[in-house]
Amino acid sequence: MKTLSGAERMFKALQIQEPDRVPFYEAPNKNIIDKILPGASFDEVVEHFDLDAVSVDDRRSPGYLVETLDASHFRNQWGTVVQKTAESLVHPVG
Repeated sequence: MKTLSGAERMFKALQIQEPDRVPFYEAPNKNIIDKILPGASFDEVVEHFDLDAVSVDDRRSPGYLVETLDASHFRNQWGTVVQKTAESLVHPVG
């Protein structure tokens, strides 16, 4: 089997087909990134860890609608209540 790109690997797995290897996805915490690759860009992190998929923080996208509930909670445009944490990603809580 030929070596697949990260996108091809992910699509095969999502279509319940056999990729060349298990897709690798990780969302390294900023503190970890700073220790391993100080000052690295997002693209450099993806390349270094050979990630097949990445998460996207759409809160910074134009038009993203949020309702602030308190200092650490907000409701996103789909009605999900999420909590901000010390980690990179927010977590659904309701």
